[in-house]
Amino acid sequence: MGGIGRSVATWMVERGARCFVFLSRSAGKSEHDQRFVRELEDQGCNVVCVPGSVAELADVEKAIAQCSLPLSGVLQMSGVLQDSTFGEMTHTQWTSCLASKVKGTWNLHKATQNEKLDFLILFISVSATGGNPGQANYAAANTFLDSFHQYRRGLGLPCGVINLGPVEDFGMLSHDQALLEKMRSAGVRLVSEKELVGGLQRAIQQAQEPQSVKWNISSSCIVGLGTTRPLSDSSVRCPWGRDTRFSIFANIDSTGTTTGDESADELKILLRKVERNPALLDDPESERIICHELAKKITQHKAAKEDMDEEEMRAIVIDSLMAIEIRGWARRNMGLEISLVEIGKAGTVGGLAAAAIEYLKVKHGVTTGRTQEKAGGSE
Repeated sequence: MGGIGRSVATWMVERGARCFVFLSRSAGKSEHDQRFVRELEDQGCNVVCVPGSVAELADVEKAIAQCSLPLSGVLQMSGVLQDSTFGEMTHTQWTSCLASKVKGTWNLHKATQNEKLDFLILFISVSATGGNPGQANYAAANTFLDSFHQYRRGLGLPCGVINLGPVEDFGMLSHDQALLEKMRSAGVRLVSEKELVGGLQRAIQQAQEPQSVKWNISSSCIVGLGTTRPLSDSSVRCPWGRDTRFSIFANIDSTGTTTGDESADELKILLRKVERNPALLDDPESERIICHELAKKITQHKAAKEDMDEEEMRAIVIDSLMAIEIRGWARRNMGLEISLVEIGKAGTVGGLAAAAIEYLKVKHGVTTGRTQEKAGGSE
C-alpha cells in the first residue's frame, strides 16, 4: 500500500467508493497501512488487505474472491525496480522487474474476464515513452502495458492508462530525498497529487469511452512529461529531452531563451578555435576546459564536493551508468564518438579529458606519437 495507492483510495472515497481490496506483498502489515485502513473504515469503508503478488494468478483470484460486492474497477499500480546497464543486467533482474507489470497485468485480465468491470486502469511510468538510463527492463515492462491497453480495448473491454512522471510528495521517490533533490536540480517536472488524481479521472473516462477504429494509435494520458526550466538550459537533464519525437516541443520551449552557462560557452569557443588552429590541442588549457566540463556533467548526476580544485576534478571516477551519459554528451557537445570501452579504460575525468584531446587530434589531423598509436590500434 504505497503512497500513490493511499492517495488514490482517499480520492475515490471522496467520490463515493466504499469497498476496497488491496493486493500486495505487504498489504496491511505495516503500522502505516493499519492506520490508513482504520481511517478508511472510520469513513464507512469495507477494507480487505490480501498479502500476495499480482504476478501469481492464485493470489489475484484470492483477492477477487474477497470482494463483498460485484467488482467494478481494478487499478494496476504494481512496480519493481532493478536498475542496471543493459550489458550488465542479469536474467533475474530482467524477469523480476517485468513480472509484476507483464504477468501481473495478464493475470488481472484473465481473472476478471467474467466480471462486468467499469474500468481497468494501468499505471505506467513515462520511462515507457522517453526511456531512462539503467532502466531498460522497467521501460520494457511499462511499454508492454501501453500495448496491452490497446489489445484490451480491441477486445471491446474497458481499459485506461495513466502515464506518470515522477511524483513529488509520495510514492517511491518520496523515500529517496537524494534522488528527489537530484531530479529537482535537473529541472525534471514533478507530479503533484492534484495532477495525479486529475490524470486518473481522465483515464477512467477514457476506459469507458466507445471503442475507436484508431486504437492502434497510442492514446495514453501522460502526466508530468515536462521541465521546470527551458530545455535550452544546459542544467536541464531529462531523459526524453534529446528524443527527436519531442523536437517540436524543444524548439518552442527554447524560443527566445539563452543558456546563461558560461562554462558551456567556453567549451564551444574552444572547439571553434581548434577548428581554425588545431595546434591549440597541445595547450594544457584546452584539456583543463574539457576536464572542467566533464566534471560538471558528472557531478550533476552524483553527489560531489563543492568548489573542487583541478586535481579533485580529474580524480572523479566514471562508473558504468555514467559512461552511457558521457558517451552521448561527447557526441552532442564535441562531435566525438567515444566508445564505452574507451570511457571505461579512461576511468576518471582526467583520463577521459586526455583521451578526448587525442580524439580531437585525430579528428583534426594532428599527429603525435599517441594519436598514431591510437589510430593504429583502432584498425
